Amino acid sequence: MRFSSTVLVTVLSTLLPVTQAGPVLIAPRPPLLPSNGDFHGFDNSILDRKAKVAISSISNTTGDDDGSVSTIQSSWINAQPPEIRLLPRSSFSSDASAVVQPNTPAKDKFVLKRFIFGTDNRYHWNLQVFPYRAVGRISWSSGVICSGALVGPRHVLTARHCLPKSGDKLTGRFAPSFDEGVERAGGANIKVALASQPVSNDRDGCGTKFDWAVLVLDDSLGDNVGWFGVRTPQKEYFDMPVFYHMGYPGDKDGGSQPNLMTHITVFGDRTFDCDGTGPFYTDTDAVGGQSGGPHWLPDEEGNRWIWGALSIGVSYGAGQGYSGFSSGAEMIDAINQMREEFP
Repeated sequence: MRFSSTVLVTVLSTLLPVTQAGPVLIAPRPPLLPSNGDFHGFDNSILDRKAKVAISSISNTTGDDDGSVSTIQSSWINAQPPEIRLLPRSSFSSDASAVVQPNTPAKDKFVLKRFIFGTDNRYHWNLQVFPYRAVGRISWSSGVICSGALVGPRHVLTARHCLPKSGDKLTGRFAPSFDEGVERAGGANIKVALASQPVSNDRDGCGTKFDWAVLVLDDSLGDNVGWFGVRTPQKEYFDMPVFYHMGYPGDKDGGSQPNLMTHITVFGDRTFDCDGTGPFYTDTDAVGGQSGGPHWLPDEEGNRWIWGALSIGVSYGAGQGYSGFSSGAEMIDAINQMREEFP
């Protein structure tokens, strides 16, 4: 696609078969978000609901990290549409010191060496160890796919614009470490989803900051694969190429493979244009299907801490642009609320 000087803002979910969502056109920054009638944070393909893609049974495998697996057939026969909860932003605490504690399996407490990649830094990454196996693909019965990460025993962080409308009666499924049609670490149906209520005039950074959702699954997959911790962004790590992102890009084998990106930088001069805990902007390579994918940083003890979930991609053309991530104290409070209600 050829870009003009106009900025393109695109939400990053996608459909199966892969159909890239049309970008939302806006004036050059500032402002960051659209000034037309399109609501920020929603994929046009999700709003239209015209895609009818059959989701057949999925090959589900379980096993050790050595690659030995047993195959189990699973299906969506017993899946029910999830309860969608949209609460006012005031329902969530703004305590910036709050965190979601991680669960790092003892044998996986190591910090993997980073590698220098080429121009497109997204690479198929099928290593089935923590934390990569805690990242997975979200699939809706409409054909929409997104990315997400376990942040509790059966709790997944993703993007709000990945959620269906409450009346659509769509069913959804999350499969950590999903690769080439195989649920290598199992899969579970989505039971409940919690997000903040959309605000119609969210044309600034707050629309990106609050583009998060917390899913509750019908099975505690995290007990086996582990889960990430979550914290608010820390300024001392801005402008340093030390972060990771993982998701299921639609332009890479139709969103069927997990792709990893390393050496990501958070731009300190653009970040926090809603409040002091979000959103933040990075040089992450992104496309439809990666929405909701985690942005994380390892600590010295081998734990991994998510700062946020991928929300938007912004392009100035000629390869120039950046990606925006939802984040914040309210997001952390929502995760902790759901972990308390659904242990």
